[in-house]
Amino acid sequence: MDIGILSDTHNHLSNLISCLATLKERCVQTVIHCGDLVDEDLIQYFKGFQLIYMFGNTDLYTDSIQKQVQHLGNGSQAGHHYEGVIGGKRIFAAHGDVEGQISQAALSKVYDYVFHGHTHRFKDDRILRTRVINPGALGGIRRESRSFCILNLEKGVLERIEVPDKG
Repeated sequence: MDIGILSDTHNHLSNLISCLATLKERCVQTVIHCGDLVDEDLIQYFKGFQLIYMFGNTDLYTDSIQKQVQHLGNGSQAGHHYEGVIGGKRIFAAHGDVEGQISQAALSKVYDYVFHGHTHRFKDDRILRTRVINPGALGGIRRESRSFCILNLEKGVLERIEVPDKG
């Protein structure tokens, strides 16, 4: 089972559309977005996906985001963090702006994967038995190339996909 992992869109619609088109082409059905979409109107572009959305520090209208995510159906949900099982793997996800939250989740030995954003930097590390992944950013402050990830949960294969930034 492949899942999409993305974060820090910061209203960059063309990068989001490019990312979602790739996910559709690759038949990815579940997307974990680690926050900072910013404009809740961008939620509509996730139609057809199961979206698991974490609120980021620049997501000011969390109630509206939550309603729009739930309106997508397909088990879509939004919150400050996610804890659950997908494809037989225990997953924790959050934006990453709460100090210590990501390392605490990784050190807990409970999760196979911990996903986060916030830093706008790609990361694929291990802390004890837990793999910690930051897909990079689709928008906002440019710290490195724009990117998102596709993770095959059965094989543990992570693919970082760079998005040509169109401005």
